[in-house]
Amino acid sequence: MVNDKTREERYKKVISPTKDDVFRKKVIAALADFINLDIYLLQRDVNERSITHKLAEHLQRQFPEWNVDCEYNRDMDNPKRLRIKKIEITSDDTEGRTTYPDIIVHKRGNNDNNKLVIEVKKNRSVSCKDKTVDINKVKAFTSSKEFKYERGLFLLLPVEGNDAKLSWYRNGEMYCKETICLEAMSNG
Repeated sequence: MVNDKTREERYKKVISPTKDDVFRKKVIAALADFINLDIYLLQRDVNERSITHKLAEHLQRQFPEWNVDCEYNRDMDNPKRLRIKKIEITSDDTEGRTTYPDIIVHKRGNNDNNKLVIEVKKNRSVSCKDKTVDINKVKAFTSSKEFKYERGLFLLLPVEGNDAKLSWYRNGEMYCKETICLEAMSNG
């Protein structure tokens, strides 16, 4: 069991986030719910899509006034297209490498209310190339004049180890990087 002082010490901020970042606080609350209710998925190293789906359910409870969607492939009525370096995608891909985001918080039907785009990777055997592709997607979605995402998050979840790594983006640039000990978030 981790005492409260140890919990605080293990919550490590690498670059200080803005204090008024309500979206960040809600995402961390959803991550805590995920850890407390669905840690089994990480412990068993299930498919990334299963993990993002469950995380999106927890995000929906934090953002009840918004739509939270996984792998949303629409730009209003058209397929979502993003101009980044091409990546090879095969039909047996289980890592979720696509040009549409893992999770988004938005209002469907227009691009004026795209609040948050999230890309998730597990730390087990993730290649530098895969991380770079996802980070470039977050940068592109947050700097795009077409999609207008206010914030982006690249979330690296631990299958091995205890620390989740969160990199936050605005306007295509990282503005906050933090490491959070999942054990410290756990109620059990």
